[in-house]
Amino acid sequence: MSAAPLRPVEGVPVAGGRVALVDPLGVASEPFVLEPAEWDLLRANPGAAGALPAELRARLSGAGLLQDEVFEERRREALDRFRALPARPAAGAGSDYEADPTSLRIEIGGLVANDWDMPPVHDALAVLAPATPIRTAAPLYARAWAALRHAEDVARIVLLGVSRAPLQRVLVPCDKDLETPLGTVAVDRAALGALQVVPGRDELAHRDALALERHALFARVLFPRAPVVPLLVGAVGAGTAPPGGSARVEAAVEALRRVRALPGRTLVVAASDLAHLAATVAGGAAAEPPAPGELRAADRRALAHATALEPEAFWTALRGRPRMAEHAAAPYLALRLMADAAPLRAEVLGYLQIPIEGGTITTAAAVFRAAAPAAADQAPE
Repeated sequence: MSAAPLRPVEGVPVAGGRVALVDPLGVASEPFVLEPAEWDLLRANPGAAGALPAELRARLSGAGLLQDEVFEERRREALDRFRALPARPAAGAGSDYEADPTSLRIEIGGLVANDWDMPPVHDALAVLAPATPIRTAAPLYARAWAALRHAEDVARIVLLGVSRAPLQRVLVPCDKDLETPLGTVAVDRAALGALQVVPGRDELAHRDALALERHALFARVLFPRAPVVPLLVGAVGAGTAPPGGSARVEAAVEALRRVRALPGRTLVVAASDLAHLAATVAGGAAAEPPAPGELRAADRRALAHATALEPEAFWTALRGRPRMAEHAAAPYLALRLMADAAPLRAEVLGYLQIPIEGGTITTAAAVFRAAAPAAADQAPE
């Protein structure tokens, strides 16, 4: 019987004290429901599925949840099917957001219109924005894209997004145009060529990823002629040490610099929440989230470092949170890229704490723009 370890999965509480294991990569298409005693066994033996009863190991393997030959074969088949598609299908239409094009356009346009009186930002270069569902963090999506809507001469939009599925690479591009109910969002293949990153088998994570798809809807409405550069971002650090100086991180930053060096304005949208904290963590012990006030104070420090273009300090301010190395990766890379373009002005547009089952999501929006010229350099009226 296989002693292969449990793959990285998410544990979701369901009725009767049971827990459903969900595969963020989507290879196991159906949730795998554990009885309370089985969940306790799994938590007591994280990473050691060989210590589990044979019957439970067999069921987990059959579901594709162990790191074994069954999973590897299913992943190969799923990746081959995805690569054969002419475009990346919309994953969230009808479940995460409206499938009807007219209703969806009204919803997206209405959100941006809610902040239409925001002072125009013609020289916007980047935003930090949510990754959680649009309706969950609607005010922040509205402010982030309202801040971008007046950006001029936009040649491309780089979408940097957190992935629910664990990734081996720091940057994972998708070279397929993105299908949406609003029409196809073209991919900037020249930018992908400048990036010089091969996604490998991590490419499969794009199939069901929603963080980039949600922002592609706004891009389609506000910048219909601008192609996008869809990039899922893997973990950029380990433990609490800031990731700057790591060869793989520096290579990712350099790849993004090559894209920004292309002709025309490059807008960067970093789609990631600050934290997903829940009492249930799959594959490990339960952990109670910090109090809201403590969480808010830490997030405030992180955002202050972000707007001061201090990526390493931003990273350090978020340390110790579950999957922090993934959640902080997209904004960290965006901040590294923006720091090259200093001097900039930055402004926090909003912050939310969102209650979820057994915990909290925290998320924010911020805009980065070119700094105004010094008074002595301004032409007289």
